[in-house]
Amino acid sequence: MKVASCKWQVARIELQVARQVASCKLQVASNKLQGASRLLQLCLLVLFPLNFMQAQEIPAPIPTPEPQVFLARDTSPMAYILAAEPERSYPMVDTLADWRFRVYDPARKQVIDWGTLGNFGSSARPLYFMTRPRSGFDAGFHSFDLYRQEADQLRYARHSNSYNEVYFSQGRNQKEIESGAVFSRTFQKGANLSFDYASINNLGQYRYQRDKHNRISVGLWLPFGKRYEMFAVYNKQVFRQQENGGITTDTIFGTDDFSGAISAPINLSDEQALTRDDKQVIHLQQHLKFNRGDVGKQVYRASLATSWTTRKFKFSDADMRADTAFYDTFLVDRRGLRHYWELRQLDNRFEITTFKSKVPGRPANMLSLGARHALLLLHQEPGDSTFSNVFLTGRLGIAPTDNIEIVARGELGMLNNFGEYLVDASARVGLGKVGYLRGNLLSQRTPPSMLHHKLYVSKQLFWDNDFEKPVETTLSAS
Repeated sequence: MKVASCKWQVARIELQVARQVASCKLQVASNKLQGASRLLQLCLLVLFPLNFMQAQEIPAPIPTPEPQVFLARDTSPMAYILAAEPERSYPMVDTLADWRFRVYDPARKQVIDWGTLGNFGSSARPLYFMTRPRSGFDAGFHSFDLYRQEADQLRYARHSNSYNEVYFSQGRNQKEIESGAVFSRTFQKGANLSFDYASINNLGQYRYQRDKHNRISVGLWLPFGKRYEMFAVYNKQVFRQQENGGITTDTIFGTDDFSGAISAPINLSDEQALTRDDKQVIHLQQHLKFNRGDVGKQVYRASLATSWTTRKFKFSDADMRADTAFYDTFLVDRRGLRHYWELRQLDNRFEITTFKSKVPGRPANMLSLGARHALLLLHQEPGDSTFSNVFLTGRLGIAPTDNIEIVARGELGMLNNFGEYLVDASARVGLGKVGYLRGNLLSQRTPPSMLHHKLYVSKQLFWDNDFEKPVETTLSAS
């Protein structure tokens, strides 16, 4: 019995050992299986992208229609304003290759061409007679008006992006160049910086007829809140022209003696006559609204414009040995001729304006009443004079619909200007597809210009007239 009991215990121990050995082998197999599974996963992660890429390269790509891309139209308007009427916007003309791009001469860019002395940049006047609206003092020298830009004509682009324009045109050489640049940029809080520069430099075809003009305007537009805004402008213009008096004869054209325009004889052969017109303006425009200028509401505003102008005009001819016959009775001094005058002028204009805008940038109904005063200090060799101009002013604008617009302005002289007046009105009526019907009325009574009244040559009084104040009236329709 003892022997059997011992054998049974030995068999029991062997069974436990076998179970432990089997359990260890099973654990080792499980660990190996997990390691193989992880290795398999790693291989799949590495090999599957490669196989996928190879699978994409082997078959031919399936043709798919290209997506249609619709570019959004640039509908952002490009407009500008002027300092006198910031509530009114004007469309900014682009620089596409239209007729404005092809025509470089300012005399040809007008509705009706202006006449010049035949040289690009020379003295000009309208070929179609037009009465210029004016009131008060006028110097009478308008030979270079075609190339001018006054301080209140500086454009301020009303856009979040900057507006830039550069143009350049060259003739035969570097002395025949027209160039210019326009820049307007709006910064944070609505501040705007604008400038306009233009230059003409032309040697000309004939002897001694060079024209050299430069003008620049720099302006700063500063709005403070919703009710107050200020415009500050500096304007400088200089016009210089050599005077040759024209050619002596035209019979040489087409003959063997004529070898070109540069060989044509001129009247002022000493080549000393020169004209210079210099003007400088500092302009300050301020607007104060009494209520918010929301669209659709009546706005009440006070405006004050102040400007200081200095203008100098000079013509001189130093050498008179060969030019005596040309000047005839104007030859008051054989040593030389000179005509010089200088004007210093302080202008103040105050207005109370009310308007209502149905659409931003287009005031529908506008009424303005105010007064204008100008203090003039005139130095005309050899004498000095001081005087003033005082006028009551008014403006009216009515636009009940998009097809009807009436604009009018008037001035009435006071004190020394009593009896003078200005009425300038225009109307536009839309006729649908037919077009527009336009009408203009201009009536004024103004004193003759300084040039008509009195002229000094080399400090000697050449004429002194006492003309009545003429009345001019013009009525037109188109």
